[in-house]
Amino acid sequence: MYSILVAEDEVGTAEIIRTILDDAGYTAVVCSDGNEAFEAYKNGAFALVLTDLNMPTIDGEELIRLIHTINEDQIIMVLSSIDDIDAIIDSMKAGVYDYIVKPTNKKKLIYKIHRALETSELKRIKRISEKERVVKLEHELQWYRWNETIIMRDYDRFDATLFSNLNDSFNQGSGFGTLISLLAFISDSVKEEKGSYTIDKGIYEMLLHNANSAKSILKTFTKISTILSETLNAEIIYCTELFDILLALKIEMKDMCNIHKNSLHLADNNELSETLQVHVHREYIKEVFRELLINSMKFSKPESKIYIFFQIKKNECWISFINTPSGNRKNINGIPEEYAATVFEPFYRIDKRVYDGYNTLDFGLGLTLADKIIRKHGGIVEIQNVEDYTNLKTEEILKVMVTVRLPLHQVTLNS
Repeated sequence: MYSILVAEDEVGTAEIIRTILDDAGYTAVVCSDGNEAFEAYKNGAFALVLTDLNMPTIDGEELIRLIHTINEDQIIMVLSSIDDIDAIIDSMKAGVYDYIVKPTNKKKLIYKIHRALETSELKRIKRISEKERVVKLEHELQWYRWNETIIMRDYDRFDATLFSNLNDSFNQGSGFGTLISLLAFISDSVKEEKGSYTIDKGIYEMLLHNANSAKSILKTFTKISTILSETLNAEIIYCTELFDILLALKIEMKDMCNIHKNSLHLADNNELSETLQVHVHREYIKEVFRELLINSMKFSKPESKIYIFFQIKKNECWISFINTPSGNRKNINGIPEEYAATVFEPFYRIDKRVYDGYNTLDFGLGLTLADKIIRKHGGIVEIQNVEDYTNLKTEEILKVMVTVRLPLHQVTLNS
């Protein structure tokens, strides 16, 4: 339940706001002036601050300034009868998320608060990812760890692991293992009639389903082989178009989200300049995003949120997918560092459960395909755990972050 600090000196208005917030499921702490509100802010944790401008002791503008000295990212909304354009502009320049002119209706107020809280949540998750990334870079970039892993790998151990995973993958769920079992069963149950064989309809349908699954695996092999061996048929597109691809996928994959009742939250693309470009194959990049979203959905806690962020870092466009992982049969939480490179290897799966309804292969090929595509683009895919310590009222929450790093297209100017 979100806690909201309200600074309002008009008693009647304050009570109306309290009632509206209570009815909407929020906890409202109402203060009659700016000084009382600031003291309450220093002693509490608030998801949002809603303040009037004209108040005794400390007015709204000063309250905003004082709060931002403590937390510059605090989401603040102004609810005031002052409808002067200059006052509104000054408030927005001071870092106010929104300005609402009194009187306002209940529906509009709650909608704007909901949007503000969603923005606050996205900013919080972004801060977590940035903090973890700094810590990560202090040790070594994941790309170098990957290379070191390849160089220093114990090949006998790797081969044993690979073939163990192949055995698990091909003998579990749809595919080759079930095909073998079905064919053995058919050989015992098939009936010969007048020179022809007849089999049960249900068995035939299972056989057809698993044949199609095996066909999909072989198609994925072919696709990876093609990506590795052929020239990439790429085009230059704007970074904002990558955002549009994800926006379309968010709508397209709504049914998959509903399997675990997850929700996708795509941060605003205000960090993306309309002039920045990348050199990509549209369909391949869409496939990468789709696989990473499916991966997030499959391994997320039910009813948890999945966040997507865009950032520009030096000469790269970074797209990060952050989810709250569910536990697995090995009691492994998220992606421990020792697995950070291994999960991209073909057929490797930390969690060997089969997930129905996601229209993808449960054979440890999704991340492999994504990795090969991005590396073909001259980019990097990296994965790591991040720990959320920002909510002091609960224990830290483990999250998993997968980041795609694509090089920006460099424009050469003729002299």
